[in-house]
Amino acid sequence: MVIKVDGNLARVEIERKIACRTCGLCNLFGKNTMITEAENNIGAEVGDRVKLEIPAVSPLKAGFILFVLPLLGLFLGYGIGTAITDSEPITICLGGAGVAFTFFTIHVYSKKVSKKISVEPSIIKIISDRKGVKK
Repeated sequence: MVIKVDGNLARVEIERKIACRTCGLCNLFGKNTMITEAENNIGAEVGDRVKLEIPAVSPLKAGFILFVLPLLGLFLGYGIGTAITDSEPITICLGGAGVAFTFFTIHVYSKKVSKKISVEPSIIKIISDRKGVKK
């Protein structure tokens, strides 16, 4: 249910479901309800019951980016270290630098991509208006 409208954004109170535990897009409001902000491109008003669409993020892709890429950075840094020196501490430091560089690159890339891709929920349908009339 829409509880507040501010321009192109609506604050929506939604019923908490089991799948909601891991999402993190909403703030826990009560025991069984949560509040989230959603894009309101269809003109929903306060009191309207609406259907939301929340973009899915691939767990496999996120896991690859957060775990496999830093591991590759570690191996690459360590490999470069062993190629240029026989000193184990320098080699380990270069491996750590590879991990740090990978995380820095992921951070910069995610900021760039987040400006282009919206992960914010959006209202896709008004189920019934504030008077209870189904649409």
